[in-house]
Amino acid sequence: MLIRRDYSQSFFGSRRKKRGGRRWILLILLLLIAISGIALTQREALMLMALDALGMAPTPTAGPTELITEARMLRAQGDYTAAAKVFERALAMRPDAVDWIYEYGLLQMDLENYQAAVELGDRAIQIDTYDPLGYALKARGLVWQGDGGAAIPVALTGLNVDGQFAPLYAMLGRAYTLSGNLNAGIDSAEQGVAVDPGSAEARRALAFALNYAAEYDSATQELETAMSLEPGNVSIAMELAFQYLALNRDAEAIDVYNTVLKLQPRNSRAMLRLCRAYRKVGQFDDALTQCENSVRADPTYTAAQFQLGLLRYSEPYRDFAAARTNFEACVQLDPSNVECLFRLGLTHYYSYLSSGDNRSCATAWDLLSQAQQMAEGRPNIDATMADIQMGMEHVDRDCPGNLGALIPLNLTPVGSDIPAPTPEPGA
Repeated sequence: MLIRRDYSQSFFGSRRKKRGGRRWILLILLLLIAISGIALTQREALMLMALDALGMAPTPTAGPTELITEARMLRAQGDYTAAAKVFERALAMRPDAVDWIYEYGLLQMDLENYQAAVELGDRAIQIDTYDPLGYALKARGLVWQGDGGAAIPVALTGLNVDGQFAPLYAMLGRAYTLSGNLNAGIDSAEQGVAVDPGSAEARRALAFALNYAAEYDSATQELETAMSLEPGNVSIAMELAFQYLALNRDAEAIDVYNTVLKLQPRNSRAMLRLCRAYRKVGQFDDALTQCENSVRADPTYTAAQFQLGLLRYSEPYRDFAAARTNFEACVQLDPSNVECLFRLGLTHYYSYLSSGDNRSCATAWDLLSQAQQMAEGRPNIDATMADIQMGMEHVDRDCPGNLGALIPLNLTPVGSDIPAPTPEPGA
């Protein structure tokens, strides 16, 4: 049988079609494998893209540099507690950053945590013994603790590392001044100014020494120069305002405190100082407002609670019930505060005079007795002891039942194990 062949079809046509189909299948498989690989390796990025498209993407985690910027902004605004928390997060990422440790230490100084500043200075020195920042910070913390003798060798060691670092001369000047070596204090501070005439800290230290030398006008000029060098430096502004107040330049002091509050509207310490300034010039309503603002801004600020209580207790207000609230808060915050304790007792005495409630008498006597026990053996407290005894005499005289006999007073000295109350730090 003769088989006719159709030469219009290629002899290899069907085979090529089969090979072409396989090639496409292979390409599709390879593409699917590639897509799967990308999905596996870039899964997180793809998920973030999808969430971002839906408006649900998480906030990117801030890096240490961004955190430091945020902390500096918070500190400039006066929110020291929040700034400290942000600094801690940044330092957790960069624990060996000496310059950031130094800044964090200065922030602890703002918070009056002077021992923390000393410890941070030690930490910075351990990280880099050839960086003067650690020595300057440690010396500063010791000076603000009142331990000039301990600060001197720290500052001198730092100057051996870097003899051109003005803040170290500033701390050395303060340390010598605190230790009673006034000439060395002035010389060291002046050397800091000579090394860096633009150092506000060195000029501030020179003012500190000049005040001890009773050269008040020169000290004021140095503080004014320091303020012109760093107009946004709240610590220098507070010290300048305090200087004005001490020299009876009250209006200028009030202006500077108001300037601080423009920079830091929630600075409770500036509010308290402004309260005292207004009280000094007899503007009692303005003083009351600023003391109330200070307590509102920081209810844990013992000095503000005491000052507000004292203002309410005194003329022209004589609001003993309101004053009692502040003295109670003061005692709760600082149980060793004799000034708050005995005045709390007197508010109960005055309550008896107005209400006739005998229970107020018993409470007054008890609190005054505690205050007298607490004051026994403490130095430089004679005036307070006289006030306490006068209060007890009034209670014993005016309250019924001869309380002095009914409630015997234990005059056993408290002893040295209870520390004397720490005075409010200077500006």
